[in-house]
Amino acid sequence: MGVTASLLCITHCLALPVIAVVLPTLALAEIATHRVLVLLVFLMGILAFVSGYKRHRKRGVWIGCVLGVGMLLTAVLLPEQLVSEALETVLTVAGGAVMIVSHVANARFCRVCLNCGEGGCGAV
Repeated sequence: MGVTASLLCITHCLALPVIAVVLPTLALAEIATHRVLVLLVFLMGILAFVSGYKRHRKRGVWIGCVLGVGMLLTAVLLPEQLVSEALETVLTVAGGAVMIVSHVANARFCRVCLNCGEGGCGAV
């Protein structure tokens, strides 16, 4: 679910500038849409990463989550005077990509942990 949300976020970020040229009225809703998508990615990410971390205890997954969410939040929360459209796009795409990689790593560690037994997966 988290990978899907991150992919949707990247797709939105890459497609909206093209759509906004064709349909200028969509640009008015861009800020609200961007914030809602980041909030959804953040919430789904936290749910996925918390449950995964409880199984595998791999801190690297959390580092990816924090970096990805940090880039997304930076793109959304910094005032427009400080962040150009190009930088906002780079931060959003990079943050989404980091989240995808972290979700995939989280899922792989969880799959391995299902085969570990009751002892946990800290040694994997």
